[in-house]
Amino acid sequence: MESYKKGFRLKNNTQKSVIMLLLSKGVYRNDSRVMREIEALSRQDFSITLITLSNTTKYTAETLKNGAKVISIPTIANRISGNAIFWFIKYIFWIVRIVKSVKHFSFKIVHANDLNTLLPAWILSRLHRSSLIYDSHELFLEQYHLNPVVKIIWNIIESLLIKRADSVFAENVKCSQYLMRRYHLEKVVPLYNMQWYRKYTPQNKFRQLFNISDECKIILYQGAIRPARGLEKLLIIAKEFPMYCIVVLGHGDYRTNLEDQSKKLKLTNFYTMSAVPKNQLHEYTCSADLGIFLLENVDLNYYYATSNKLFEYLGAGLPVVFSDFPEMRRFIKRYNTGFVVNENNISEIKDKVHRILENPKLWNIMHNNALNAIRTDLNWEKESKKLIDVYNKMVDLTNFRKNV
Repeated sequence: MESYKKGFRLKNNTQKSVIMLLLSKGVYRNDSRVMREIEALSRQDFSITLITLSNTTKYTAETLKNGAKVISIPTIANRISGNAIFWFIKYIFWIVRIVKSVKHFSFKIVHANDLNTLLPAWILSRLHRSSLIYDSHELFLEQYHLNPVVKIIWNIIESLLIKRADSVFAENVKCSQYLMRRYHLEKVVPLYNMQWYRKYTPQNKFRQLFNISDECKIILYQGAIRPARGLEKLLIIAKEFPMYCIVVLGHGDYRTNLEDQSKKLKLTNFYTMSAVPKNQLHEYTCSADLGIFLLENVDLNYYYATSNKLFEYLGAGLPVVFSDFPEMRRFIKRYNTGFVVNENNISEIKDKVHRILENPKLWNIMHNNALNAIRTDLNWEKESKKLIDVYNKMVDLTNFRKNV
């Protein structure tokens, strides 16, 4: 990481140059969608500059292995938080700094990652006569925990600016349909956050780490450890099925709560561990026998979600048990890779878990279906073609505008 200096210039391919915005403080590498988009675009000779929020008081710049630049820009306080008014002041200050920082850059496309970067992205696209892409990672306004005042601000911004975007991406088909209905848009491109294809190789990470016997089937949850993800039900499964081992892999404040509950229940087959680096995750996922995610229907954003876990589990050949939400059901039913369940019906959950793990023939069918689906259809190599196609059209659109 090097200090960002005034007058910094990008030596890039100005014919295919891109500014991406991401409001993520110092953890941009954890955003798998953004990292995959940058990698796919870099392979097509696009010159990417990612602008994100600095976790220090300094401007910093770095270059990724694929040649993409990352510029981290601080705001007036350590982080964007506090009451709504103070938050909005810091947000506007961050936007002003972005505009000043890239005023000498030359770029064809501005890419807004999620609603919280749409306003600065629109400003940059107008100032530089560039094409604007709005990449909606989730249904931002449908999040149950959103502050009511902040929600009003975001609603105004999205309502005013989404129609000014030259192209819009959404997390999946359901979210695309939602945005088209809400804002009367003609087209929103569904772009699933699938994995780069990796060959499946069986592993024994969990058995070695926790000294789990070969006879004990491993049920894996991986991801954020927080409420509304059905993690308490995994304690019930562990209690009632001592022949299965539960592994919860990830980070989050709720981990301590889970561990305390496990101790109270005197469980010896329930394990938690911290998140592992992204480049190691696949090996750990390949060490389980079944993937599970019992997301709760607390808001429309959750109900319409397509979890990254689904593609991670399938890429490791794991049969799955997921909440019966539209996008989860779409893939699990189509490729016959597991079961969808009522996330509140513990009897149904136990039945489906038991049915998969106690039926070797069924497990093998679902295992092979998962691997075949990932190899032939559900991979980023194939999905990213939609991204590249839109980007090429946006370059042509920008060239046309600047020649008029």
